[in-house]
Amino acid sequence: MKKRYLSVFVCVFLVASCERPATVLDQAGLDFSILDGSDIATVTCGQEDPCWHFFFLPPITPTPAEFHGSFNPNLRPEVVISELYDVLSPECVTGPIVRTFKGDVSVSVDNENYSVGWQTGGDNLVAGQTYRICVRLNTTTLGYRDIQPDENGADVPRNPEQNPVFQFNNGSNLPIKFRIETGLFCKEGVDCGEATVDTEGATVLTTSYQAALALDSGALQQEYTVIIEEVPCPRTSDGRVRYLDIDIPQFPGCYDMRTDPELTGGFTPGAGVIAGVCYDASSIPASMLDYLQLHHERAPDTVEALVNVPGPVGLDCSNFTAMASSGGGLMQLASWGWNSVKKVLGVAVMPKEAVAAHRGFGGGDLTGLSPLVWAVPSQFEKVADGFIGPEGSIVYPEVLVTTEQQEYWVGSGENAVYQVKPSRPIPGATVRFAVTIGNGPPILDSALTDANGIASLPWTLGPLGPNELEAFGTGIGVAVPDGGSYRDSRVPTHMWGTFGDHHEGTVDLGTGVLTFHATACPVGPTVDGAMDAGEWAGAQSMSFNANLSGGSTTPATFYWYNDCDNLYLAVSVERDAADKVNTVRIDVDNDGDGLPALGDDVWFLDGDAGMFEDRFLSSNCVNKKQSDCGYNDTEDGGSYDGFGAQQFDAVNGLSVYEISHPLVSGDLAHDMQVSFGDQIGVFVTLSLGKGAQGNTQWPEFRVYLPITILQPGSASP
Repeated sequence: MKKRYLSVFVCVFLVASCERPATVLDQAGLDFSILDGSDIATVTCGQEDPCWHFFFLPPITPTPAEFHGSFNPNLRPEVVISELYDVLSPECVTGPIVRTFKGDVSVSVDNENYSVGWQTGGDNLVAGQTYRICVRLNTTTLGYRDIQPDENGADVPRNPEQNPVFQFNNGSNLPIKFRIETGLFCKEGVDCGEATVDTEGATVLTTSYQAALALDSGALQQEYTVIIEEVPCPRTSDGRVRYLDIDIPQFPGCYDMRTDPELTGGFTPGAGVIAGVCYDASSIPASMLDYLQLHHERAPDTVEALVNVPGPVGLDCSNFTAMASSGGGLMQLASWGWNSVKKVLGVAVMPKEAVAAHRGFGGGDLTGLSPLVWAVPSQFEKVADGFIGPEGSIVYPEVLVTTEQQEYWVGSGENAVYQVKPSRPIPGATVRFAVTIGNGPPILDSALTDANGIASLPWTLGPLGPNELEAFGTGIGVAVPDGGSYRDSRVPTHMWGTFGDHHEGTVDLGTGVLTFHATACPVGPTVDGAMDAGEWAGAQSMSFNANLSGGSTTPATFYWYNDCDNLYLAVSVERDAADKVNTVRIDVDNDGDGLPALGDDVWFLDGDAGMFEDRFLSSNCVNKKQSDCGYNDTEDGGSYDGFGAQQFDAVNGLSVYEISHPLVSGDLAHDMQVSFGDQIGVFVTLSLGKGAQGNTQWPEFRVYLPITILQPGSASP
């Protein structure tokens, strides 16, 4: 807490005189320091400081003109009296300690004060020496008052209305009274609970009963001040709550639970600790109400979901109103202040029973204090994967975010009933995206799920070859579909499937990751029988000699190439003129084993007639040597799935034959079905002109040229 101090004394003596203990001769007539929330304090106390809600009371100060909040009887302050060596020091203790009061400080709920009687005669006080009465909670200073013992008997204590009052009768019993209000550690005007809790445990409630923390005996290893404070729920520009750094929907109220001093090492393992916070069901989609769980930030980058249990006794959600994001808060009634703790200082309290269960309460198994907010445990999965498209094209990966499917038993023994709470789509969850392979143009970095739980963004495919896009969400688990085909090996083991142990204990949410795969493809050649400049530049090729009518030969070249969808084949033959008979037949070894098999593809192109046929190797052809053998796919109930064209290029003296066929077609019974990396084989039967002398079978009859289906962007084998 920031403190502002007003200097009330300026040392104008020699250095030596400023360093020795103050005496009445040195300080006669000076205003000694007071730090509290009164208007007579000589040290400035701001509203953000603990002293703003702390007041010394008569006889050691005048009655404060006004108080700043409701009295809090649930603390265990410590009163420390020490010699004061420097009146300007803001420290609680600046010299040897004379006396400390802790367990013997009493509280009066009716009089709204704490008090302890100091019998000054037993402490060998020195008249004229300055002493400091300081009140603190653990390591936090609430306020102090500087005083002097005097030997003038009836002349002291001074009139409490005199300002300042700093002298008292040495040897007398000096009552030290003070008031502590709720709000020492909380901002002004918020729902707040503050109480001292030791190893015996207690239930701490806020002034409105809308948040609570119940600690069983042994949960704490020492005494702490427990603070529960409502905070404005931070919101995104579109109004969604984002209190914790998680991507699942969050709902008010937002509270911070902490201790003074800071709790290190967490609570005692196995000891019961339950946090409870109200929420308003009217602000939450009905589909999510039954799935809410309290989530808390245990440490930076560590958010946990707490198992649902009944809320602490005293939690009252009947009139819950969440604090507005811009500030403000719930009205605090002074008469509620002393009811903030179930068991502190022996005060018997009858807290209200929790009501209006439809508004919700619960949470448990805290391992440390932290920010708390209601959220919906979520999981996500890919709707589809394996996108294929030309380089620069746009695809739309979709992520489905749902609640968990919860399975549990209701009742016990023979009366137990097994119930399943199905998963439901979650609107308003944030899914983040990042291109990890492909270096494609950047996309938007996140998307919200719609009413159907779907988040999608346009993904522009980058350079040829593999592209990958990661979708991730902090606090969202990975749902693995049947068969596990989308399982990502980089996700930690505990992320497989849903968060099954959400409902068995506290879970570190972590960050789920989904990886989408795509292949950016080139644009394949245009199958028109004309080899335009550069059209087959990326293809592989081999040269051979083709037979012509009359027994001569002519140079020819065979080309093959694939994009993401089709295999492209071409034959170019050097010619002086176009013959009347020009046909190409491509026999395909579909499985790449070098042997003909029933169902192997056969593609036939009659250039003169402009006809393409999609055929297959029938049973009567497998062991025969006729090259013109097999059935049309359509004759066996299939379909033509390829395309072919032939032209004679008189300018360049070439006859060109081009064929394309899908790598994967819908005619499963008659066509090859191949993927990247698969190998097939082909041999070519080329007829040029009239007669058998114009027939060429290359490499040889049913000797297959191996062809590997390449992933675009990869090197040729």
